[in-house]
Amino acid sequence: MSENKIIIKTTKNVFFKSKKYEVKLNGNSIGEINFENTKIECNVPVGKHTLEIGNKNSFKIKEIEITKGQLKILTINPSATYNLGLGFFFGIAIASIIAQFFILDKISLPLIFIPLIPLVFLKKRHFSDSFEITVSK
Repeated sequence: MSENKIIIKTTKNVFFKSKKYEVKLNGNSIGEINFENTKIECNVPVGKHTLEIGNKNSFKIKEIEITKGQLKILTINPSATYNLGLGFFFGIAIASIIAQFFILDKISLPLIFIPLIPLVFLKKRHFSDSFEITVSK
């Protein structure tokens, strides 16, 4: 006989190493998902269940309907962080400055500052500490 099961997981991505999520099923805490513990499995009875997943800034509630022998997999997808965005734009800026040097065989001061323009508009307030939950199966 197959079990009714809910699996909550997140990816083991080094960019989101500091993310932690508290998981509650029907109001009862069932554990924490983080970089080291990326998956929680729960055997549940048939019926409706309320799943609450939250971090220090936000939480999401998902209603799950389980039928006999069903497996539901929920994936937590974290949003990009400010440091990740900053690193991405710095990488593009440095790569374009290096490419400039190899293509032009010199460094042009006005052309150096063009790749740095996006860094002016990159603000920490544009990056909320949020996530989304996707359900499969």
